[in-house]
Amino acid sequence: MPTDQGRQHRIQRAGAMPSYPSSSGAPTRKALVLVLALALVSCGFGDRGYAVVVRNELGQAIRYVYDDTADRATELGPGEESGDLWTLANTNPDGGPRRTLRAYAGDGALLYCASFSTNAVAKLEGRVVLAPGKTDCR
Repeated sequence: MPTDQGRQHRIQRAGAMPSYPSSSGAPTRKALVLVLALALVSCGFGDRGYAVVVRNELGQAIRYVYDDTADRATELGPGEESGDLWTLANTNPDGGPRRTLRAYAGDGALLYCASFSTNAVAKLEGRVVLAPGKTDCR
């Protein structure tokens, strides 16, 4: 009759992973912290991320920048689109942090400027259309 040790040896040789007792419970604490952090963000605490597509309807090639990342410009030809991720703090949805987008022509002329609150970004439904006539940055 096979012993328990012999059976265990055959299981390990067959490629089954032996089970080990949990060490200190650290993975459980990490999982709990992660769940708590996700719950806080989803309940309105922390920053919100918005996937946004920017479409150039200005009739010419442009480059656009955001006030908070002015050193990184994105270039778009007429009718082209670019995907972005906007992250805004959830502190004051209407009057709090804003995302300002400026689009420039090749000669540096300002063609478009708009500033978006958190609530305005949520109402965009994921699309910003750069169209003539908007240069007031509000």
